[in-house]
Amino acid sequence: MSSFAPDTVAHFGKYLDAMGFVAVPSGATSTSTSATPVASKQFAPGDAIGAVLLRGDFNVAATGTVTYVDGDRVYAFGHPFLDMAR
Repeated sequence: MSSFAPDTVAHFGKYLDAMGFVAVPSGATSTSTSATPVASKQFAPGDAIGAVLLRGDFNVAATGTVTYVDGDRVYAFGHPFLDMAR
């Protein structure tokens, strides 16, 4: 969680804990570009992956693990996220 006051993270943390989440403050991010191209990396099973849940003045994201890669499709978390099965 970024851009949230520490008191806010602590206050809502108890509710997130009850749902199996751990609320942690995150650092700032940048959308700036680099003059040097960055090499593209393909995802592989076991890699860390992030999912943006809320983006704007406040940001919330989840970190999980890549489960399987099928061509250009990446399957992650290896379990229903937020108890939502598809």
